[in-house]
Amino acid sequence: MKKKRKFSVSVLILILVLILFTVPFYIMLTGSLKNNSALELKPPDFNIFKNVSLRSYIEAFSTRPIWRWMSNSVTAAVSVGVINVFVAAMAGYIFARRRTPVLKALFAVVIATMILPQTMLLIPNYLVATKLNLRDSMIGLVLTSVNPAYGVFLCRQYMISLPNELFEAAELDGCSELAKFFRIAVPLSWPAFGSLFIFTFLGIWNDFLWQSIMMTSKDNMTLAMGIQSLLTSGSDIRKYSLQFAVSTFSMLPVFLLFFSCQKAFIKGITAGSIKG
Repeated sequence: MKKKRKFSVSVLILILVLILFTVPFYIMLTGSLKNNSALELKPPDFNIFKNVSLRSYIEAFSTRPIWRWMSNSVTAAVSVGVINVFVAAMAGYIFARRRTPVLKALFAVVIATMILPQTMLLIPNYLVATKLNLRDSMIGLVLTSVNPAYGVFLCRQYMISLPNELFEAAELDGCSELAKFFRIAVPLSWPAFGSLFIFTFLGIWNDFLWQSIMMTSKDNMTLAMGIQSLLTSGSDIRKYSLQFAVSTFSMLPVFLLFFSCQKAFIKGITAGSIKG
């Protein structure tokens, strides 16, 4: 009876959490399919089976450069993700395969940087970007957004779990350290790389503060900045359905990325937790 009660309580908690997280998504999706007058009712009309249309999506894509915003966001997120994975993979391999006191101290410094809040880096990054004339450019946004500290930790923990026998056999065959990295560590660590790429992609995709500081021209606006512009432009302040439509569209690439890489993502964040 105690087990059944615990199970029932667990199921109830899961249902409540599921409702808590899905209701905002339901409101956003339904609101994007309604006209503005239905959303201004008290209470608003969020019945997804009544009076739905794609008018908000048509208006958004015909009056706003959605695809331009999307292209800028994808370029920034993918570029930062690739750089983070490349740097974290090489650094994580060194920290995993070499346990010298110097490298242990360096790894401790890397972990310490994870404790610092990102807001502390806004002013230094801004000054560097300004001095190098990198503001309002995709290259500047990408370079100032790279932060592989967590990736180094993730890759190190994953690579520690790889069998030492593989590297010893490769060393007996005369493989160099670089060859062992590319022929053994990289092929076996794709789940960790995939998880890190997804984490980085989500972070850059949802970032607004730093992108709004770096990008000043309309041509370089990202999707997050574009959604914010709908909340501040005078004629669109009351167009809730238009704002819902662009917000809903911005979630599609994230869903596609996660569900297409779901197995690798779960394997990557769990496989390095236990050695052996």
